[in-house]
Amino acid sequence: MIEPRWRTVLTVTPYLVLGVLVAFTLLLQWGQWALVVPTLLLCAAVGLLILVLRDLPWRRRDHPAVIAIFMTALIALNLVLVLRDSWFGFLTVATFSFAYSIVPWPWRLPAVGATAVAAG
Repeated sequence: MIEPRWRTVLTVTPYLVLGVLVAFTLLLQWGQWALVVPTLLLCAAVGLLILVLRDLPWRRRDHPAVIAIFMTALIALNLVLVLRDSWFGFLTVATFSFAYSIVPWPWRLPAVGATAVAAG
């Protein structure tokens, strides 16, 4: 069970980090729309994924299959973003926090390992 204060941190931090990274991307790549638009679409997909599968209240949110789909999609999107622009490695902090907090043992190890690969 996650403590209420950590639940708040896990809810706010991914959006905060994603917002800072989007601002940084726009600042550095303004005018290079062939690079910016796909990156922004991937960021929107990450934000929407977290919102729909983790933050919106629904009964099946903690079902193992939903957690597996969420983590797989989040790690895959994170990897694609890191391959596009290395500064998205900072987004893996949020992915690590989800891997530690919602993935049950022993599946936590592959989730953390895959996130480490995306970060690297």
